[in-house]
Amino acid sequence: MRPACGGTASLDWVSNDYLKIIGMKRILFFTIMLALVSCSDWVKPESLSYMPQRPSESDPDGYANHLAAVKAYKNTEHNVMILGMLGTADAPVSRPQHLMNMPDSADFIYIQDAVNLHSSLVSEIREVYETKGTRTLLYVDFAVIEEEWTALEDAKVDAGKPAGTAAEAEAFFKEKTQAQIENFSKYGFSGVVVSFEGNTSGNRAYMQKGFLGVVCDWHKANPDAIIILRGTIRNIEYTDPEYKKLIDDSMYQMVVSTEGSTSAVEINKQVTRILSYVPEKQRRVVFETTVPSVATPEQTGATPQVAAEWVLKEKNSSNFTPYGISVGNAYDDYYRQEQIYKNARAAITIMNPVVTE
Repeated sequence: MRPACGGTASLDWVSNDYLKIIGMKRILFFTIMLALVSCSDWVKPESLSYMPQRPSESDPDGYANHLAAVKAYKNTEHNVMILGMLGTADAPVSRPQHLMNMPDSADFIYIQDAVNLHSSLVSEIREVYETKGTRTLLYVDFAVIEEEWTALEDAKVDAGKPAGTAAEAEAFFKEKTQAQIENFSKYGFSGVVVSFEGNTSGNRAYMQKGFLGVVCDWHKANPDAIIILRGTIRNIEYTDPEYKKLIDDSMYQMVVSTEGSTSAVEINKQVTRILSYVPEKQRRVVFETTVPSVATPEQTGATPQVAAEWVLKEKNSSNFTPYGISVGNAYDDYYRQEQIYKNARAAITIMNPVVTE
């Protein structure tokens, strides 16, 4: 044992402990050396490629044949798929921001917030049409203008100023709609999705007049461009000659899924209600759905798959003609663990079984 302080010291405990320490260090040293020698194959640095090849790079001929088949398919009679995406003024940094990364079998893609689009995204408008036959549409949004008008009116109230007049409301909506729809020619879109979710009470009648008046003028100047009406179409006066022509000339009327429309029966009720003032023969319906997102993790209304099944089931309806569906927030459908654009691809396959997405 080690002596108490002040006692005569023996060197036995010192040498024994010292030798133990030295022995442990030697064992550790040889263990590390053996590990390095035995594992030399996997610790050797290698240059690895982390960039997966695109189909056009790995199999150019096969990809070219695939694109030819996609374009041919879009010239056949089939149920349409319309996808919504967000525009960006900055360089796209994720795949859902690219038109070329949307599902190949999508017939139309509409771009929301199409203000000051980045040049790379603009170039894809032509590219996606030439390579896949997919047409890109401008989204003209009544709701965005109404939000801006409401904010201005609230500011007037806070400042003790009088509310805007009907004439001012009409002029404001006309100016803002014109600013949106000018992007049609600026970026080379194939047409527009006109989203009108409003009514005609109070100044809203003048808001509608300012908004739809610009749309009607655009339609007169661009009679061959695609036009799709979306929203509360029953609040667009079908008795007005200009509005009637707008509805009659629209390729489709897009009815937006609500929380209660989760079955074919409920979808039928909603479609009939929204298009109540439109003659049956003019009811060319596309039913718009959504998919869960980070902001809204629960499904709202019908899923794309349920809506796709509804399209097939109601093909012989005497009240309307279902032409397909839309996924309004298709960009949120990209991030699926099992498969990118899982819901949209499944819906396309349901509506058009010959298509393998």
